[in-house]
Amino acid sequence: MFRTKRYGSEVTRVPIDLSGQNRAGQPFVARADDSILVRRGADGERARSRLQAVLAFGLLHNSVGAIELHARVFGNPAAQPSSQLSEFAPIPRLVVVAETATERKLRYLDADHQPYDPEDAPGWRHVP
Repeated sequence: MFRTKRYGSEVTRVPIDLSGQNRAGQPFVARADDSILVRRGADGERARSRLQAVLAFGLLHNSVGAIELHARVFGNPAAQPSSQLSEFAPIPRLVVVAETATERKLRYLDADHQPYDPEDAPGWRHVP
């Protein structure tokens, strides 16, 4: 029940090509837009402000048979106070690096807390 409230209920999405000229794709399981992270109001705002970061990662086999970890960390720009998420270094971290009264500037940071070229972030990997 809690997962459904937080992430939304599971639904089956069926792609449809209205032109009738292309295959639209296979049906797939997805989440509906009824979670507290999407919904407006007090519950949605509370959930969005409490979420600190998302760690997106994948484990892939490379050409020599080793496992590579591909990862990035996305900080929540709405979190108060904003965090540099240093505990996740050397994974590229998209975090708030500057803040004004009207906006927050996001940048990737590297292991040394220096700005990371956003073009290089998707290629980051670690081979244990």
